[in-house]
Amino acid sequence: PLLVTFAINKVRATEIKEDHAKKHVNRDKRHLYLAREGLIHAESGVEVPKFDLSKRERAEKEKLTKLKNPLFFVSPTRLSVRNLFRGSNDGSLPAVMEGPLKQMFLQAARKGLKEGLVSRIEGDEALYPRGWPSRHNAPDVVVEKTRVVREEADFVPDATMKKSDQIKAKKEVAAKARSKGYGFVDFNEHVYALAALRYLNNNPMYAKFASGGPASMHAPTAERARLIVEFAVENKAKLRLQAKRAEVRNSRNQLRDNAKLAQDFATKQAKGKFDAKNKPKGGTFTDNDGGNGKQQRDDRKGGFDRKNGNDRSSGKVNRDGDKDGKFNKDRTFNKDGSKDRKFNKDGSK
Repeated sequence: PLLVTFAINKVRATEIKEDHAKKHVNRDKRHLYLAREGLIHAESGVEVPKFDLSKRERAEKEKLTKLKNPLFFVSPTRLSVRNLFRGSNDGSLPAVMEGPLKQMFLQAARKGLKEGLVSRIEGDEALYPRGWPSRHNAPDVVVEKTRVVREEADFVPDATMKKSDQIKAKKEVAAKARSKGYGFVDFNEHVYALAALRYLNNNPMYAKFASGGPASMHAPTAERARLIVEFAVENKAKLRLQAKRAEVRNSRNQLRDNAKLAQDFATKQAKGKFDAKNKPKGGTFTDNDGGNGKQQRDDRKGGFDRKNGNDRSSGKVNRDGDKDGKFNKDRTFNKDGSKDRKFNKDGSK
């Protein structure tokens, strides 16, 4: 048969060809270009304290070493933050922990977007919300997770405690351990992580959160400690292992919950709260009990018995043969109101 279709013009044909090329282009699946985001070195011409510069150089070497392994990649939504304030030695000033860290990055992402730090699509287009830089279809800014890495805490397990109690006690001790001065922040979108990075990285206005603490805010701007913010480098094999462990843990928890529900039900059944058909005794009435549940409940409480035409609550029928103003179907009344009598047309019985 002869097939006929509409022809397309040259412009449309070019657009189709370009779209096809974009779909089949070799993308940087490891997002290696993001490893250069926030990079500052001695030749950058950017004002940075010397003691911060040495930390940046060590972090860069560590990152490049990891990325030589194909199992490592740069996360587009997770940020690494270094040079955090660890708290004063006497304990008078607390370290920067998860709560303040989350608020700081959340505000930084919003301010970065407001100042237009991410005003166009850069790099992998698939990482951006549809229609960007228009935020009409973009979701709200959300910090999904924050974590401050802490030192190893000394924990001596109690042999008399249950294993679950030991794990809980160990977590409580670890939560009080001292910060190592770095952590991680996870965003729901790449653009928000990028905006927060560009706003906070090497920003002297956030020196109170950096290694110098609040006291560094009184120092000259050029000497203030700065936060070192960059995209985190992740290990694919480690993430797969974590996901598998989480799946096993969730499955185990589900089995435990089901076993607890079955045990509770068996206990109630043994106490006589449920009958042989697993229905509550003397409580709920449904259509499965032989009719409309609401009517059955009313009848058993002493309501009107429609079948026999009497009142269960009193056991009597009203004198006029009705119940609450309604006549019973089983009773016949004569013209003069007498009961159970029938008269002929001439008036004789």
